[in-house]
Amino acid sequence: MKSINVLLILLAFALGVQAQFVEHNYDFNDLELGNLDGQDGWSTVVNAGGTSEMQIAETLQGISSYDGTKAVFYGQSGGNMGRTGSRESEENFPFDFTQGGTVEIEVDIYTGWWGTLFGFGYDANNNGYLMKTIETVVNIENNEGGFGFHIARQSQPNMYFYMPDGSTINFIFPFASAEGWFRHKFFVDLDANDGAGSVSLFVKEMDGSYVPITEITDLNLGMEPGSGTSTDPATWSKIFLHGTGATSAFDNLMIRVPDTGGLLYQYLTFTPIGDHLSTDAPFSLEAVSSQGLEVLFEVTGGPATINGNVLTITGEPGTVEVAASQPGNSTVAPAEDVIQSFEVIDPSTVVPVMEIRNAVEGETVRMPELMAMPLVVAAEIEYPDLLSIAQVQFTIDGNTVNGYETKNGFYIGNWTPPSHGFYTVNATVISSGGVSVNESVTFEIVSDAPTMDFEIVEGLTFGGGSTIDTSFILPSFVGTYSQVTAILDYGCPCTAWDLVADVSIRGANGEWMELFKYITPYGVACDDEIDITDFVSQLQGKVDFKLDFPQSVISITFHYEAGTPEYSYSWMDNLWQGVYPFGNYANLQPVGLQTLNFSHEIEKAHIRLMCSGHGWGDNNTGNAAEFYDATHNINLNGNTEFQQHLWQACNPNPVGCMPQNGTWYHNRHGWCPGTIPMLWQYDITQWITIPDLELQYEFYPGYVDLCNASHPDCESGVTCPDCNSTSNPKIDIGGGLVTYSNAPLITSTTKPLQTFKFEISPNPTSGAVHVSSFGNSPKQNAKIQVLNITGTMQTEFDWDGGEFDFDLGSFPKGVYLIRVITDSGVETKKLILN
Repeated sequence: MKSINVLLILLAFALGVQAQFVEHNYDFNDLELGNLDGQDGWSTVVNAGGTSEMQIAETLQGISSYDGTKAVFYGQSGGNMGRTGSRESEENFPFDFTQGGTVEIEVDIYTGWWGTLFGFGYDANNNGYLMKTIETVVNIENNEGGFGFHIARQSQPNMYFYMPDGSTINFIFPFASAEGWFRHKFFVDLDANDGAGSVSLFVKEMDGSYVPITEITDLNLGMEPGSGTSTDPATWSKIFLHGTGATSAFDNLMIRVPDTGGLLYQYLTFTPIGDHLSTDAPFSLEAVSSQGLEVLFEVTGGPATINGNVLTITGEPGTVEVAASQPGNSTVAPAEDVIQSFEVIDPSTVVPVMEIRNAVEGETVRMPELMAMPLVVAAEIEYPDLLSIAQVQFTIDGNTVNGYETKNGFYIGNWTPPSHGFYTVNATVISSGGVSVNESVTFEIVSDAPTMDFEIVEGLTFGGGSTIDTSFILPSFVGTYSQVTAILDYGCPCTAWDLVADVSIRGANGEWMELFKYITPYGVACDDEIDITDFVSQLQGKVDFKLDFPQSVISITFHYEAGTPEYSYSWMDNLWQGVYPFGNYANLQPVGLQTLNFSHEIEKAHIRLMCSGHGWGDNNTGNAAEFYDATHNINLNGNTEFQQHLWQACNPNPVGCMPQNGTWYHNRHGWCPGTIPMLWQYDITQWITIPDLELQYEFYPGYVDLCNASHPDCESGVTCPDCNSTSNPKIDIGGGLVTYSNAPLITSTTKPLQTFKFEISPNPTSGAVHVSSFGNSPKQNAKIQVLNITGTMQTEFDWDGGEFDFDLGSFPKGVYLIRVITDSGVETKKLILN
């Protein structure tokens, strides 16, 4: 027997009834170090790719088991790497879903970057795995099923729950990050819904309390007992562990079956209590019993009192612990207590953190003619869910300028100096808790603005693929330079391959943006340059840089050309930044639509694009995307206004980087080895007065990758060598919106007109509910949904965004969620029904 403990736990019920819980634990501690395959009934199979085995170990790739004992690890990197371990139900760790009743299942998981899967199911073709990985997204195979979940650290959309019929339900992970060890729990009621069953999924930090997954609460499993199909629980004979790319780990599997002596089983769902300020007003706690009985609350520690379900903070900081309980009755067994804890924070002790980013101490600001200059501060505060930055102000010679947030804690105030000379600016940041912090800098404003070269880095050595995060102090100026150029010197020792290198920045708009990408030459030294005038609003004062290069020695210089620009001010915002699949049958147009409403100050605008296509070979139809000649579209309000022929002749090399080793001379999808990819600028000035301007970057609609695993006709070894390959075509896009004005700018666009807010009243209510909106309300396609506290929808209504009334008088008393869904997003508010 491999670390199996069968525990009979006797609990005394309040009514004197005894209950037994049969608990089976599997902790891997009695297995041998090394491969999991072949031990104690476990078998493993390669899933998407890779050669690594699932390992029994105490640590792997720098990750240790949570309790310091043995666990199962999978540690091969890459989105196309994966392995599945499975095991039949056996006497020393049995799971039988045919007996009815309630089953609790727990497992400790360290989530991998590309994803980790845990589940029970039906291996119809006996190939050793239940679900297969395609481009980091797990999909159920045909004719196989069961239930389980997949969590990936790299993307919230890759959180999936798997239903027995093969369908998937996307859910939101309730913590800010899925990195680290978490304990997951299923409550499965096999008798619910007239035998179709139900499941609820919870997760907690290892030292915390369970948090319900809203989308997987009292979810109908859709079981069909006796059908002999994937929805028949009698076929769910295997447990499955799966890791995809980077390190995943599993430990402490537990199955717990309660025997309540003929009473109904119940469990509690206690909504997590977030941290609170010591000054917060009393608030209601929310917990429900699976049998609908009233839940009792008790403060078991910390600076708080409770009356019914209303908790009052006494005013001191500290940790509050609250227990939820339900003692049961003559037909329902007592529930296991659930403990929640939260921190009470004294806002007067939380001091904001700030940094003046422009102009910095001792800087020279070049300004031939006196005009408004941007003063920039970056500010943040601890406990951002409770506290915020309430105000930013700049004081110069007794004059005060307010700072306005751009994004991500960056603030700008525009100030016009009365003359050239030295100035001291004092910046003040005030928190919503009333705590302020100050910082002062002195700088000089001068009229001379010569042409100059500014060295960013010189002879910076990179190893075998590394990223350097740093900051540089760049020249500050207003209305001074007609052009700024980035000059890259790429030196050796260097990589022998054409790899993508990247320079990204974060300036006053608070967003990381790609300044330029560079495709390295085949093992030779070269240089190139690119116009970066579009970025001047973000290249002022202290700027954050990410330099991502393979093995090489690089130097980067900015060249500033003296001259009066066409407009005194410009701004740049992100449109699209990232790598997008090309020709993926399941998502042929992956680049998201943008809806633009331009600020009234804007006088000119253009779209800036730098794109490069990658991926090629027999598994990519047409040798795409690297060697595929395609024309993409720039669509405005559904009309193709510009076309981008993303194809570049490489012999002769566009920047004279030749000869090179390898196949440098072949034409490519928007780039050549040894070059910065093609720069595209599309003037959209004539459209800037149109409200809700819809912008789409449309991939060439005539291309479909028939070798992508998402294509229904793809068959490995027949239509393509390997349908599960993840080296499919993709396009790397750096896209921004550049705007110009003779008035100072702090953004390119106003908020989209479809953004809205709504209110519900009265609250609490005895039944009547009135919904009203303010701001720019939706005009169509909106819905109002009423959900119970566990997230199960009770009713819904169509809504046009106007005044709306409905009545919940026939509903049970309690806490409900009112959710409004529109094309632009989702808003949710709590409603108390008395």
